[in-house]
Amino acid sequence: MEWTIEIAPNEITTEKLSVLANAGVNRISLGVQTFDPKLMKALGRDHGPQKVHEAHSRIIEYNFDSVNFDLIFGIPGQTLEMWERDMLEAVELEPDHISTYCLTFEEDTSLYYRLAKGELSIDQEKEAQFYERAWELLPSKGYQQYEVSNFARPSYECVHNVNTWEMNEWIGLGPSACSQFNGKRWKNPSNLEKWAEGVSNGFSPKDYDEFQVMTLTGFAEDALLFGLRMNDGVCLSTLGERFHLSSDYLEEVRDFVSKLQAEGLAVKNEQRIMLTLQGRVRADAIAVEMPEYQIG
Repeated sequence: MEWTIEIAPNEITTEKLSVLANAGVNRISLGVQTFDPKLMKALGRDHGPQKVHEAHSRIIEYNFDSVNFDLIFGIPGQTLEMWERDMLEAVELEPDHISTYCLTFEEDTSLYYRLAKGELSIDQEKEAQFYERAWELLPSKGYQQYEVSNFARPSYECVHNVNTWEMNEWIGLGPSACSQFNGKRWKNPSNLEKWAEGVSNGFSPKDYDEFQVMTLTGFAEDALLFGLRMNDGVCLSTLGERFHLSSDYLEEVRDFVSKLQAEGLAVKNEQRIMLTLQGRVRADAIAVEMPEYQIG
């Protein structure tokens, strides 16, 4: 079983790690983000590179089964050279898994306000270059890519990630945790008091921050979209059997994939469909263009 805790470097203490290890947590995901002090300041984070090294040293003392580093690219002022330095410094610490995420501008943050005011802009061409540099560098250092943003040493792929992308079931515990179980998908309350009340008295659908009753076609569409982000791709016939998809819809998807192949964005290997490097660069755009299942 895999039990992951996400934690920031400045939240790491010996006491906290001891509690986590004794409770059975076996995977730590450390929010490194960047090793560059100036970029860290731009993100509004209050830990520097020294704090990351200290946190990692404490983590490895407890012999967790796996350690992941989260890294961010696309930070205002970040160059490709700076991004490469971040990845190389992460590799030097020998984590088992590295996740690389493009910066998103969340509402009610200083970066979002600067973007809204026109002080910052989103450069999609540069973002693609950041993606591609990670896809080149990290595999050369022993971290095989298994999804657009995720790299791992052999046998250290994140079990929860793969389980989620394949649209299986999971239960999330704690405030803001997400679950998918018994045909439903929900997000626990982020408010601590509301969450504690639900733990004591039980949750009804209206108590969750998000709640959705899923359909087989909804699961199928998500399995297709997330599956194409994975290097192994998807098998349409398997998805069709698992989610009882109509032959008309499968044919529509096959036609769409044929167009992607003609544009050099996808390849077919026996029964599996996979995106090419350029296809992965455009994964989000491809997801938007994917045919939707029409009921009736």
